[in-house]
Parts: sequence; C-alpha cells; structure tokens
Amino acid sequence: MATTCPLDLSTPAAAPDFTAVAFYKIFGFPDLGALIVRKPAGEMLQKRRYFGGGTVDMIICVDDKWHATKDPRTDLQHRLHETLEDGSLPFHAIFALGHALDVHEKLFTSMKRVSEHTAYLGERLYAGLSRLKYSNGTPVVRIYTDHGVRYGDAETTGATIAFNVLEDDGSVIPFQHVERRANSKDIYVRSGGLCNPGGVATYLGLSAADFHDAWDEEHRCSRPLERLRSGKAAGVVRVGLGAMSTRRDVDVFLRFMVNEFVDITGPAARTLSPTATRKNVHAPATLPSVSSTLPESPSTAGSKPLAGEQSLLSSIAARHLSERKPEKSTKRLGSRLGRFSCIG
Repeated sequence: MATTCPLDLSTPAAAPDFTAVAFYKIFGFPDLGALIVRKPAGEMLQKRRYFGGGTVDMIICVDDKWHATKDPRTDLQHRLHETLEDGSLPFHAIFALGHALDVHEKLFTSMKRVSEHTAYLGERLYAGLSRLKYSNGTPVVRIYTDHGVRYGDAETTGATIAFNVLEDDGSVIPFQHVERRANSKDIYVRSGGLCNPGGVATYLGLSAADFHDAWDEEHRCSRPLERLRSGKAAGVVRVGLGAMSTRRDVDVFLRFMVNEFVDITGPAARTLSPTATRKNVHAPATLPSVSSTLPESPSTAGSKPLAGEQSLLSSIAARHLSERKPEKSTKRLGSRLGRFSCIG
C-alpha cells in the first residue's frame, strides 16, 4: 500500500505495532526497507538470542563469554534502532534514499496525488477486465477482491488486481500460460502464490490437504504446478500499477487480454508457447464493449497529469527513478525521512 498511498500513522490507537516499508518498491532504487515500530511494542524485539557488532556495549570473549547489549530499557542514552542495526549500515543507500524522496516529490508532488492517479487507473483496469466476455457470455477473468472493496476508492484498495484467466467453459487457464503470453508482448505481470499463502488459499479454496498433496506432487514455490491434484488452480495473476503507469498502459493490457484470449478459438490455442504460431485468431480493430464504457477521467477531473506521464515508455511495471539524475540538496536526511512518521 505504501507504494501508492499516503502512510498515515498519526492516530496511535489505529496504528499497527509494526509497519514494514519497502523503499525500492516505491522508488525503484535504493534497495532499502524500513521497519516502523511503535515504541511500546519495541520490547518484543529485545528478546532475540543473538547479537552483531554495533548492538552491544561490551563483549568478553577471553576466559569467559559475556556481552552487554545496548538496551534502551536500562540505559536511556540508547534508542531502539541502535539495538537492531547489526554491523555497518548501508550509508550510500541511505544517502540515495534522501535523493529518491526529493525526486519523487518533484515528479509527483505528493503521495495523495499518486494515490488518486493509481486509484483511477485501477478502476479503469477493473472495469475493463470485468466487461470481458466470451461469445457464450462466460467471463474471461475471475477477479479476487474482499467484501466492501471498490476499485477507484483508495481508502479500500491498493493499485493491484489479482485474477485468473478462464476458459470459455469456466475452467482456469494456468497462470504460467498467461505470464508467458504477457512476457512475449513485453508486458510484465506477477503470478503464482504472490508470497501470500493465506490470500491464495482463501480465494482459490485451497485446504491444508490440498497443500500437503501439492507438496507430495513436488509443487514448490520456485517450481509450481500448473494445476493441483484436485483440479484447483495453483496460483493467480496480478497486475500492479504505480505512479509512472499511464492510462495507455491499462488499455494496452486490456488489448492484450482481448487479442490473446477472447478471440482465440479452442483451449489448445490459449496455451501456446510464446514462440508458437497462433491460429484461428482474430484481432478486432477496437476493444468490443470495453473502451466505450471505461472511466474516462479521474475523480479529480481537470487536474494536471502527473509529471513525466506523457514522456515515459508504456509498461505495467514501475520504472527506476534512479535513471533520472537528482539535483543536489543540502537538506538533512533526517528531515526528509521525517515524512514517514514514527509513533511513540
């Protein structure tokens, strides 16, 4: 969520004890993450049984084995983060993070605006996918959402859509086939379990027995099966949108879905390898019953497009902001990181 939505931790009662943020997913570079900890919950992190350099005040390793860790509970001069930073910190990456924050603000002005932009794109993509039908009326995709989620509302959903592509008889096309077809068109999607076993199990109706059977069949995260023994799908496809995604990106993906699945005749044609010759394919001149009914403008109609939107190459995947040379700044890194508030 932090990739495209403002991170608001201003209400302690509603803030989580731990909030993980992947900065590389927001900026592309640097490869850093952060753990934001509520101070009352910090004691839970003091129970680990190991230590590294920089987190101790003294070590005895000759004639005895003893060490004293930096403990903010007994020494007020220490802070919680000092007890968790083992070894040398990635100083260069930390400096780069300051520039990434500045460039992001210069390009997009605020995370609120990014959120409005991606919410609009998500609504357009959801509407387009929902309207895709086979000639017999069967939906082309099954989209997985929680109850009460409404695409276009940044308060209830992020800028990703998880789904499976279906045959015209309602059976699931393996996610591997969808990803291979997308790759062949230079469209990059995420597929599989998405590092979310609970969500995948819920949406695909997988039981513990299904997972045990899959393990026995040598289903692995790095070597997934196309289908489980029960016939259920082994994973899903996910499209992610970001600050640099454009409306054209969404329409290109919808065009891909129409050309690659809606107008392909027969199950065998839908599972062609990227290098195979496709047969019985008709690519329509216009998106049938899709483009004319998609949302045409964001809720903030008339607002200026996000900076750089028109000049960036189309892609579903986010671009690395590091490709743009940031201006030098004399601001302190601490003040820039202050945009991500800590609760204590």
